[in-house]
Amino acid sequence: MTDKDPSAESGESQVDAPDIDTLLEQFAEEGEPEKKVEEEKPAVSPEIGQRLDRIDAYVQRQEAKDTESEIDTLVNGAVESHEGLKVLPEGAFRGYVEEQARRDPRIQQAWSQRNTNPQGIQKIVDALGKKYAEALAQKPDERLTNDREAARAYVESQAEEPTTDDATPPQAELAAMTPAELDASIMADMKRD
Repeated sequence: MTDKDPSAESGESQVDAPDIDTLLEQFAEEGEPEKKVEEEKPAVSPEIGQRLDRIDAYVQRQEAKDTESEIDTLVNGAVESHEGLKVLPEGAFRGYVEEQARRDPRIQQAWSQRNTNPQGIQKIVDALGKKYAEALAQKPDERLTNDREAARAYVESQAEEPTTDDATPPQAELAAMTPAELDASIMADMKRD
């Protein structure tokens, strides 16, 4: 990961970009969402009914493919505009967006209005990307943290004071020695080695 600010990559400053709640306020609905009313099918022969059912199934499959493509376009756009999201495995950010949409009906409302207000859902997905990238940037790198803790434990486990055999006289003692005493101390150290 880089030390870059994820919002700087998207070209928006933090002052200019509204937060996710501000964006979602415009899609808050009062009351129940509209339910899709099934149209009553006119009476047709069984053969025509089967053909119509196959056509309906084909149209539903095609709409599902188109929806998947639209979601991929939105998610990939957000991933490209936020450097912090590029390190995620493929599909991770999409899963986050889908979970947020399941939890927040305002995101669902924005999605249902994507044909009349395409910038609305794009801004929301981008704001979710910014929020997720910022959260990722704040999380410490576990491997690096574990390495640091291991190094700290190793250093702390080492003896703090040298043993008496390896000890050198403190500087104050050396300064107080006469030249003859200093030479004797050095010779004694040399004989020990």
